[in-house]
Amino acid sequence: MNPLLPFEWVVATRFLREGLMQTLFIVAGVALGVSVIVFMSALLTGLQGSIFK
Repeated sequence: MNPLLPFEWVVATRFLREGLMQTLFIVAGVALGVSVIVFMSALLTGLQGSIFK
């Protein structure tokens, strides 16, 4: 165990490295979900602005 890191960080990094593909899929899924929400919000705001003009 690395004395510079707390125990929780050591355990977290160990689990993230063991399931690297699963971690990458989860991060990619979250990033895709957030980008879709931001895109839809911008699209609806633009449509709403053009309707009320």
